Amino acid sequence: MSLPSTRISVCRNVNTLRVQNMSSMARVTQPP
Repeated sequence: MSLPSTRISVCRNVNTLRVQNMSSMARVTQPP
């Protein structure tokens, strides 16, 4: 019964990727 755990891990990975993409986009749009 490792389906829920894998699903949670996948969701977390997707969330982290989304956060990284958002941060990278913000970094590109906002000049240093």
